[in-house]
Amino acid sequence: MQGNVQIILISLFAILLRWCITYHSYSGQGKAPMFGDYEAQRHWQEITINIPIEKWK
Repeated sequence: MQGNVQIILISLFAILLRWCITYHSYSGQGKAPMFGDYEAQRHWQEITINIPIEKWK
């Protein structure tokens, strides 16, 4: 019986956490991307595609 209660409590906590994360705004909401992960990824893609490996140092 106690194991069932623990599973229910953990499940409720997971649902609450998911709700808190999903349904609230985030810091960049409504703003165009400026300097973030996408920009860093794009930069490294440019480096790895356009510069030979020997010049990566």
